Amino acid sequence: MGLFDKFNTQSKQVIANLELEINELKKTISAQEQELTQKSNEIRNLEYQLTQKVSRNHNLQQQLSEKSNKIHDLELELEMQNNNLLAKTNSIRQLFYEKEQLNAAISEKNAFIHTQTIHLQAVETAHMECLKKSNDLELLNQNFSEKIRKLEKQKTDAIHSANIKLMELQKELNFTTSEKNILEDQLQTLKEKYAPLISIQNYEFFANLQKNELEKQIYLQKFLFVLKNHHMERALQSKQQEFRARYKKIKIAAEQAIEKYERDMNEQEFKLLRPYISVSDFYSYSVPIRNQMALDNYNRMKKTPIEIGLAYERYIGYLYEMQNYEVRYHGALNKFKDKGIDLYAIRKKEVLVIQCKRWSKNTMVGDATIRELHGSIGIAQTKFPSRQIKGILYTTTKVSEEAKKEAKTLGIKIFEEFPIEEYPMIKCNVSESGEKIYHLPFDQMYDKTFITPKNGDLYVATVTEAELYGFRHAHRWDPSKNH
Repeated sequence: MGLFDKFNTQSKQVIANLELEINELKKTISAQEQELTQKSNEIRNLEYQLTQKVSRNHNLQQQLSEKSNKIHDLELELEMQNNNLLAKTNSIRQLFYEKEQLNAAISEKNAFIHTQTIHLQAVETAHMECLKKSNDLELLNQNFSEKIRKLEKQKTDAIHSANIKLMELQKELNFTTSEKNILEDQLQTLKEKYAPLISIQNYEFFANLQKNELEKQIYLQKFLFVLKNHHMERALQSKQQEFRARYKKIKIAAEQAIEKYERDMNEQEFKLLRPYISVSDFYSYSVPIRNQMALDNYNRMKKTPIEIGLAYERYIGYLYEMQNYEVRYHGALNKFKDKGIDLYAIRKKEVLVIQCKRWSKNTMVGDATIRELHGSIGIAQTKFPSRQIKGILYTTTKVSEEAKKEAKTLGIKIFEEFPIEEYPMIKCNVSESGEKIYHLPFDQMYDKTFITPKNGDLYVATVTEAELYGFRHAHRWDPSKNH
């Protein structure tokens, strides 16, 4: 019983375990069958979806084939359009090529016109110089003609006086002839009365003698008049020859002096313009053209800080001169000894003390500049004691708040961020003698020249414009020469 029971017990346990495992396997299988059922359902759904997608794909393939046909048609149209575009591109290239040829032709014509313009300006300048020379010669001719007219007037006066004397002699002759007739009548009466006493032959001889004497005096006076007239004509001819010889000498000397003057002026002009124009350009072009070239090169050149500040001072001075102020360029003329005064602008009882600051954008004007300008106002007060002095600051940058407050307290007017702009830089001045002279920015007397519009002074932008107004270029003064 013991072994069989143990075996039976063990077998039952094994069977029970196997049944448990079988039940678990059944559960697992049922779970797997459920999963399989679900998956089969999903597969059916996927097959249904696949079928729908296949049908859709078929429809899409049909649409794709239709679209491909359309694309093919569009490609054909595009190819035709490309061909048309290529043809138009070729025509545009042809037109562009023709345009370039036209532009090249226009450029050549413009260059030709520019060259002709330069030649024309040179011819006009030469013509003006010839006119000046002809005016000098015409003045000499006028002087010579005036002297000849004076001599001819003297000759005419002498002839007139001689004619008057001749008329007086003729009157005397007529009076003498009338007296002779009276005497002859009286003689005839006496002859008739005293015929027996007086010899007729002796009386006739005496009368003829007096008559011959009177005729001699008349002929002598006529001879003296003709001789004097002949001498006057000879003297007039010799004077004319003398004046002609002197005129030729004066003409030759004047031409030589003009040539020497032009050579000297050319040398001075060359020294003045040499930093701004080449030697070949100086001797190749006329005076107006080379002066304009020098001015253009001066404006294009890179400036030093001092020249940059000077340009700003000149621009501010120009603005006040256009308002009929008399502007004195104190800073430009005194350099580092200007005592903080760049410009004096004077009008009637008012004097403006102007300081100009053309600094970089990152630099700000501080209160030290305001105090310096206030000190400059005190200096100006001693120089102009009877006038009202005002201080003004012009700057291309900003001014600090402390400086503004101090300027307001001291009565100083501020123009901040005031830029320099283009303006006509050529000064045209009419001197006291009436001579018209223009000055370029690099000329010797530029900053010493006052521009007063009411006196006929003005600013112009080009040399041609200055010469059209009748102004000539200022000559450089050389202290080593006696002018």
